[in-house]
Amino acid sequence: MKPQPCALKTKHEVQLYDLCTSGHLSTMRGHAQPVTSLNIHSSPPNTLVTGAADRRVRVFDTRRGSQPAMTLSGHQGAVVSTQCDDWKVASGG
Repeated sequence: MKPQPCALKTKHEVQLYDLCTSGHLSTMRGHAQPVTSLNIHSSPPNTLVTGAADRRVRVFDTRRGSQPAMTLSGHQGAVVSTQCDDWKVASGG
């Protein structure tokens, strides 16, 4: 059966679990302050987008490990909302 990922955030990182087996898949790291937003459901396959109080958006490829594939900056405050599709990331704060 194909893994069904589920993401849970902890203070500065996101834990990724397989819903079919309850097994831990990966720990996504990179934020310097608490994670305040994440989006995996409406994102493209194998993509997790997070936002944090560190004013950064991080895009993870869930197949490639714990470090972000891309880091986006530009917010003046905490990122509290993130969305992603096949060709863009939207974030709010």
